[in-house]
Amino acid sequence: MAKKLGAKTPCAAVTDGAIVKAVRAGFKADHAFDGQRTHMAVNSKNRVVTLSGFVTTKALKKNAADLVAAIRCVKKVNNNLFTQFVQNCGPGQKPCCGGCIDRTLTCNCIG
Repeated sequence: MAKKLGAKTPCAAVTDGAIVKAVRAGFKADHAFDGQRTHMAVNSKNRVVTLSGFVTTKALKKNAADLVAAIRCVKKVNNNLFTQFVQNCGPGQKPCCGGCIDRTLTCNCIG
């Protein structure tokens, strides 16, 4: 389900915060992600959305990227979701929502 984000507002005026809010609303409205959202994080910088954390299947990982890509004004989706819980993060990463994110990102769990 694509979230509108003010259809008359030019994308250049749409904030990353508004995009994150739309992504959260999209995941909360899609019952396929019930039980998954607490393991997922979303960040947006310059309208490029990064998904982090984990989901239980490859199909949900793909569906997550498709949901975000359908949101107005999203330029690109970096789908860093894992399909299993990650125990140890690599160099330059920190744990977030059951996965790992870049240390420079905010841990922003969806659910």
